[in-house]
Amino acid sequence: VWGITAGKLYGPTTGVDYQDNQLRFSLLCQ
Repeated sequence: VWGITAGKLYGPTTGVDYQDNQLRFSLLCQ
């Protein structure tokens, strides 16, 4: 769920950037 949602918000990302976006998004939601 996090990966799909973060992908839609931040656009196509890969590698470290993608993981970093997931962390930022999860912290933002919480």
